[in-house]
Amino acid sequence: MADSMRSVLTSPTAAGGVMLGERDAPEGGDVLIAVEYFSLNRGELRSAPSKPAGTPIGWDLAGVVERSRTDRLAPGQRVVAFSRAQDGWAEQVAVPADDVAPIPDGVTTEVAASLPVAAGTALASLDAGAINLAGRRVLITGATGGVGAFAVQLAAAMGAHVTAQVRRDDQADAVKAQGAHEVVVTSDGAALSSVDPFRMVIDGIGGDLLSASLARLDNDGLAVTYGATGGGASVPIGALIGKGRASVRGLNLYAASQVEAPRSWLSRLLSLTAAGAVRPPIERRGSWNDVGAIASELIARKFTGKAVLAVD
Repeated sequence: MADSMRSVLTSPTAAGGVMLGERDAPEGGDVLIAVEYFSLNRGELRSAPSKPAGTPIGWDLAGVVERSRTDRLAPGQRVVAFSRAQDGWAEQVAVPADDVAPIPDGVTTEVAASLPVAAGTALASLDAGAINLAGRRVLITGATGGVGAFAVQLAAAMGAHVTAQVRRDDQADAVKAQGAHEVVVTSDGAALSSVDPFRMVIDGIGGDLLSASLARLDNDGLAVTYGATGGGASVPIGALIGKGRASVRGLNLYAASQVEAPRSWLSRLLSLTAAGAVRPPIERRGSWNDVGAIASELIARKFTGKAVLAVD
């Protein structure tokens, strides 16, 4: 019989749809990690209540290697991982070697845990068109969220002129601090009609905001959409056809990770973080004993940015 361990599990009746419980410890896998920190993502939490009670959960984790079957990683080494099995919020996690990257000096384990899904989605979105963004106009919607804040920082680091969309005037200073050159305050995108066109749009909102953003693409612009918290969008087909080469692309990090191994883009993000180009917007820190309460706050948008919890 396998040993048991503590783990966050789904619970339709618990606060935030998750609770701390027990399940079997992992067996097998290329790399066994003793988890020290993990970060929450609104997407996985929104789906938690619909899953059977007791289902493991969690994409983002960081900790120390306990066992390794690859020469690239050694016991005792600090690492960050993207758990494609979605079982990362636990005392131990076994993952493929391609889903793990070593944490460099200058980056804390806590900070590394905030990167995989949010920063990974932002990076994959910006990479999607293989576009040289230096000097190009880029619109980031939902710029106060986890993905949005990372996208603002990464686009600025790539040399783009970054326009950040926020819903309230009091959010403008925060996104400017992340690297935005211009801020548009709008919920439905109406205010975008007065700004210059964009070479690229990174959107996680959908709805009317995405529809308005698509109308502001330049003639060879690309819109990448990774979420639709605002509902489905009406695509302005006529406007896109009239632009000639403008296009829209969906982005799913899990699917993208089938093409580029997570260790590759995790290593890029860690290098950018070590260099100071990426500054993870960790807004909430706590113990995993409070995972339900903090998950509820994140779902309700009681804070912006990332939440990172310690496995203590």
